[in-house]
Amino acid sequence: FLMLINYLCKNKSDIYHFFLPKTYIVCSFLTIFSKKKKIMSRRSLNFYHNKYWKVSLYIEKFLHNFVDSLVCNAFEIKKQLIQDEGVDEKKIRLIKNFFIPLPKVKKKNIKRSKNKISFAYIANLIPYKGHIELINTCSKLKTKKNWTLYLAGSGSANYLKKLRNLVNEKKMGNRIIFLGLIKDIHLLYQEMDFIINTSFEEGSSNTLLEALS
Repeated sequence: FLMLINYLCKNKSDIYHFFLPKTYIVCSFLTIFSKKKKIMSRRSLNFYHNKYWKVSLYIEKFLHNFVDSLVCNAFEIKKQLIQDEGVDEKKIRLIKNFFIPLPKVKKKNIKRSKNKISFAYIANLIPYKGHIELINTCSKLKTKKNWTLYLAGSGSANYLKKLRNLVNEKKMGNRIIFLGLIKDIHLLYQEMDFIINTSFEEGSSNTLLEALS
């Protein structure tokens, strides 16, 4: 905190731009009386407040009064800011999410079996991304078709261990494959039949936009 306060006192920035809830709450209080421009960016739906008994919701509603602009990347987030958090629509800037076209690669002649389906979920290993719910849902699938789910992404080692244990518990080690972090993600897209998203708080999913491209 002392290092941060020291930095804020010495830096000559014209704008303070806050990303993600914890940063917004901590840094907003530290800069609350500053005359510099302040912007808050939100990229997810506000359901995360439920984890903190909505205490964070009331704190953020208070802080919204001291920022100049609130930026969001999806219409549903804008609607929540207005309806749930009482923000004046004039203070909100909606900048819709976009994708950078993926590299063009030669399409491989993949001979797909009619009875085999490959699908992937590309996301950081964070609980609100819904991996556990996805695995539980897959364990209830009743189909004669052979399918494989690929989970691409990295994150907490403890959470990864929890997911692996769940997969083993459901006896789906041959069905659900953990790929870890993948650099050439565009190669994975072209190999899959389906790309899915089970996040509870996503504003506008980069994964789905890239998949559509």
